[in-house]
Amino acid sequence: MADPIPNNLPLQFSSFIGREREMSEAKQLLATFRLVTLTGAGGCGKTRLATEVARDLTGFQNLSGLFADGVWLVELAKLSDPALVPQKIASTLDVREQPSQPILATLTNYLHDKHLLLLLDNCEHLIDACAQLCESLLQACPHLRILATSRELLNIEGERVYLEPSLKIPDSAFHDRIAKLEEYDAVRLFIERARAAHAHFALTEQNANAVAQICRRLDGMPLAIELAAARVSALSVEQIAAHLDMSLDLLTGGKRTALPRQQTMRAALDWSYAWLSDPERALFRRFSVFAGGWTLEAAEFVCQDGYHVLHVQSLLVDKSLVLIECGEEARYRMLEPTRQYARAKLEVSGENKLMHEQHLAFYQQLAEAVEPKLFTGERLTRKKQLETEHDNLRAALEWSLSTTQEGAVETGLRLASALRRFWHFVGYYHEGRTWLEKALAKAGTDNVASTSIRAKAFYAMGYLALFHGDHISARAAVEESIRLYRKTALADQRDLAAALVILAGTLDMDNLSVARALCEESVTIGRGLDPSGKWILANAIGWKGLIARRQADYVTARLCAEECVALLRQTGDVWEAASSIAMLGTLAVRRGDYTGARALTTKRVCACFERVKINTASPAACTCSARQTFSWATMQ
Repeated sequence: MADPIPNNLPLQFSSFIGREREMSEAKQLLATFRLVTLTGAGGCGKTRLATEVARDLTGFQNLSGLFADGVWLVELAKLSDPALVPQKIASTLDVREQPSQPILATLTNYLHDKHLLLLLDNCEHLIDACAQLCESLLQACPHLRILATSRELLNIEGERVYLEPSLKIPDSAFHDRIAKLEEYDAVRLFIERARAAHAHFALTEQNANAVAQICRRLDGMPLAIELAAARVSALSVEQIAAHLDMSLDLLTGGKRTALPRQQTMRAALDWSYAWLSDPERALFRRFSVFAGGWTLEAAEFVCQDGYHVLHVQSLLVDKSLVLIECGEEARYRMLEPTRQYARAKLEVSGENKLMHEQHLAFYQQLAEAVEPKLFTGERLTRKKQLETEHDNLRAALEWSLSTTQEGAVETGLRLASALRRFWHFVGYYHEGRTWLEKALAKAGTDNVASTSIRAKAFYAMGYLALFHGDHISARAAVEESIRLYRKTALADQRDLAAALVILAGTLDMDNLSVARALCEESVTIGRGLDPSGKWILANAIGWKGLIARRQADYVTARLCAEECVALLRQTGDVWEAASSIAMLGTLAVRRGDYTGARALTTKRVCACFERVKINTASPAACTCSARQTFSWATMQ
């Protein structure tokens, strides 16, 4: 039996009811056409059907190797900036942004020879960007196929559309036996979800008509049926049907042009919302501020305001309005249609600005708390934490730029600056630079943000530009940072020391003496810092050693590398030590100490593989220079 096709499809903890015909038809379309768009109203189950179709394709090689390189789900629901769509696909595929190359070109180069299926989920709010990207990728990558879910068509050449119907429901004149009723997919879904809410639930002669009525009133919409079924823990099926009718009547004043299914979905959510207590309603609205799920800690900071968050949140989980994902730390989220509904409620509640303000404050504090830990042995854990929160970080930054709230720009600048090293680890150079540029432009020079905050932001922008291969922009940004730092108090000296090193890194071979002087100034500052500044000092010494080697001052280079490694070992930063270990190995070869070179480059390879855990570069790329040095030393 062939191995399953590689994929990143999520595990499902609930069964998939019906849809056999839809799955078969969707797979047939994918076998024939390179772009298939699965469309339908919100809540009709587009995401689940697409995911199940994709999952079915991973189990066996039944389509002549069309997807031999994998089936990859790209979740777009939480993304708000159309410009980030290519980056989202690249990060899903583990494709690292390359210096001096647009991310679309990097993505196209990677996908050109791949036999691969991309599942782009929830395209409607980014429809233009998704359409343009799909067209570009399909034209340049002959073996690529795309399955998109969207309420709106991409409307590009070659697109084949599959309109997902609602689940099959009983007709209004149903008077048949229970066994016949259970053949309808909508009824089967209601029964299974009702049993999940109440273990003893059963379809009986007494409640059969009420169940059929619920499924008809909800027009076979899966999400609406699941919301209704969750209520059997508190209400009888007959009560659910009766109150659902009352809620439907409230929609008669809505827009006549709205799709009936959209009206039905809103009715189900209106009905669920109407049955919540005041604390449940308040937190339900407030949770919508989170763009990528949330932790209990985040909810208590952002949404509490006198409420017992853990208790009320648990009640919302029981009602299927909030989902819980259990891992190392419990995480909560809303289905996107539910979140959109809750967000509309938040906007009319008068709490919208306050919730966004507290959301921004929480993630700014989180980023600043995590930032120093990215220089220690905790970097892997903390990088993963920020990756999990990336959608929330983006949402916080976006709000800081769109609001006129006093202090939001400064808070946004602090957040963006604190993410500098994270963006470097994951290769999001362009995104990081864009956020910083926008925030600095809004802050201006009129003291909207303090001098020290703007100085750090310019440093962060220069840092990202340097590693992005844009030395000209890096130099301009870091020079401005240094100018501002020199105006501030002694408390900013560690940041000045770091900025001096980045400026040195932007200088070419004709300015090595200037670069070395900058590093020596940084070293002098670093030696005057408290023990928490060891990483700053080590970084300055390491760069000084690198420049000394370029100047053929091998004695100084070796002494700097040895001190740098010793300091970094004290901080637990094996990742950064790799470069200095490599330099020691190279210098050992130059001295003819091949035994020492072999030992050092072995350590370098190990350190480089630590790097691979942190960024998306391949092991071969990370360890190439070390392996070459090791081979050279071994052959002597």
